[in-house]
Amino acid sequence: MIETRLASATSAEQIHAIEVTNPRGRPDYGIYAIYSDETSTVYLQEDWSAQSPADVSILVHELVHHMQNQANLDYECPEMSEKLAYRAQRRWLHDFGINLESEFNLDPMTVLVRTNCWQ
Repeated sequence: MIETRLASATSAEQIHAIEVTNPRGRPDYGIYAIYSDETSTVYLQEDWSAQSPADVSILVHELVHHMQNQANLDYECPEMSEKLAYRAQRRWLHDFGINLESEFNLDPMTVLVRTNCWQ
C-alpha cells in the first residue's frame, strides 16, 4: 500500500525517513517520505509526482527500506540501513543526469554521516 501524503507515525513504529533540506520550495518538513516497518507502508508528500525523477528517487529509496523489512534484515544501527537506500537513489538520479546534491542538497559528507553508526 502506498499512501500519497506524509502521515504521522506513532513512536512505537520503526520508521525510515529521508531527512533533507528543502531546495525545491516545498514546505520545510525536513522529511520527504517515511517507510513504516510496522505497516509496510510508504508515506509520500501530497505533492509527490511520478513525473519527477527526483520524486521517484524518493520512492526508490523507501522501497529499498520495504525490501529490507520484508527480508528481515538487521543492522548495527538504523542509520546503516540507509546506505543501500541512498545508493539505489543515487543510481536512479544518475540515470537522469542529476544527483542527491543538486536535487536534495545532500553532499557526500552528509550522506556519510547519515549512513553510519556514531555511538
